Amino acid sequence: MSDELTMPAPSLASAFTLVCASATELVVGSLATGGERRCRVIAAGDFNGRDIVGTVRTGSEVLLARLDGVTVVEANYLIETADQSLVRLIGTGYLTETGPFAGTRMSVVFEVDEHNPLEWLSRRAFIAERALDSDTFDICEIC
Repeated sequence: MSDELTMPAPSLASAFTLVCASATELVVGSLATGGERRCRVIAAGDFNGRDIVGTVRTGSEVLLARLDGVTVVEANYLIETADQSLVRLIGTGYLTETGPFAGTRMSVVFEVDEHNPLEWLSRRAFIAERALDSDTFDICEIC
């Protein structure tokens, strides 16, 4: 067995922009296991890039503010494209307010009907980044 790493180094390619407007933030409260749970209901938004234009029809961002200052983010958005296809974006990651990057970073996957021309989205890996106090995610494909 070789000690050399033979895997190629990944690169990132800009893919999409997701802009979301949250309508309501619901506070579940302080959890018995520690931290505070909140849910942001997404009212509207826009999705575009790679020849895809869409509208965010619904979604949510469920947040767990941990005692160590990091907030865990679980995001779901249902996007309707210009040709009325439905695409589900699922993201998991962290929101931090200090350090080298203040904002949200997530891994992203897509769910698309297998007969849809956009089904290729479900076979790729993506990451998303949104600066603190911004409503825009920049989404890159991991190549």
